[in-house]
Amino acid sequence: MEVVGVGLEASLFPCGDEVKEGMKKNDWAVFKSIFEGIKTFLQFRTHRLVLRLDGRRIRRLRTLQVNICNSPRYGMEFSLAPEATMNDGKLDVIYLNNPSKWEHLRHFLTAMRGNRLPHKRLKTHRASKIEVRSYPPLEVHADGECLGTTPVTVEVIPQALWICVPNREQQTSLLKESGFLA
Repeated sequence: MEVVGVGLEASLFPCGDEVKEGMKKNDWAVFKSIFEGIKTFLQFRTHRLVLRLDGRRIRRLRTLQVNICNSPRYGMEFSLAPEATMNDGKLDVIYLNNPSKWEHLRHFLTAMRGNRLPHKRLKTHRASKIEVRSYPPLEVHADGECLGTTPVTVEVIPQALWICVPNREQQTSLLKESGFLA
């Protein structure tokens, strides 16, 4: 898992997917999906959330969205948590505390370009287990897949994923077979 999004981003993901699908079909579908995304953005309001990190309630907050990151980037260049690493047993929690929509939009457009915008309202925390509660319930996605709504708990399970990589000789052989090495 790279990222879990709660709130605005999760609400916008279906519009983004429809834009991608519409590009394969026709321009009208793309236009309609972009319009729906703009409408969702304009109608979305800040919500009250409660974060619990490793069993401790940190506080109530007002925000448009919370991101829980296991890697510094997700997608191609979306840089949300530059200090995050996948092998430290921790998740990085990122949110803008009580932002205007335009502050939020500016922050995420900057992150989409692979940069991080210093912002006085940008809050980050690290924990192995994160619980997010909200009223009313907010949409949740993980790596672009809709999971449902809050409450949600995201937890690191240490050493749950084993990765096998070829040794150096096998790597060289595979690269030669693929045409990447002469």
